[in-house]
Amino acid sequence: MTLIAVLAAAAALWLAHGLGGRWKLAAVAAVAAALGLYGLQGNPGLPDGRYDPAKSLEAQRNILEERAAELALRLQENPADRDAWKEAGRVHAAMRDYARAEAAFRGGLILSPGDPALLSALGEVMVMKAGGQVPQEAIRIFQKVIIKEKDAASYYYLGLAELQAGREQQALQRWQALDRFADPAAPWYPAFQRAYKKLSGS
Repeated sequence: MTLIAVLAAAAALWLAHGLGGRWKLAAVAAVAAALGLYGLQGNPGLPDGRYDPAKSLEAQRNILEERAAELALRLQENPADRDAWKEAGRVHAAMRDYARAEAAFRGGLILSPGDPALLSALGEVMVMKAGGQVPQEAIRIFQKVIIKEKDAASYYYLGLAELQAGREQQALQRWQALDRFADPAAPWYPAFQRAYKKLSGS
């Protein structure tokens, strides 16, 4: 199974969210199988707490690969497992395997359409896959998220998109709002602070 096949299955799954339950589940199962056959190989906050920054990179990689394999089997057995899709996305993102992370988050969204956390995570891995550029689809996703809730990551990436488009004043306005509730533990926070201080002249 090639990565192209995985992504093609993911695209089909994404389009299937308007279908009935039986067909939706079939689409999810197809992607689960594709991910499993290809080999499920950023966020180190894995639910079981096994990620340890003190471990060597190789040891961390082994932990992630083992967890990914477990999730692949879990999803093949139960494609309707929303938590497994979400965790699979996080595991792949932690491994910088953004294409598979994107496919996993899209799989979760078929089961939970409009879920703000999944949408935000999907948009973020799309940015990572694009090398830090904020694609148009990711912009639309983040805009959907902030309508539903006050999501710091979405505010950050929307501001970054404005900055990348040369609209510094719009970026500053977006980030002024973000600065009041951003989590300093967020992985993007240091980059946000540097860019925000430069824009605001502080």
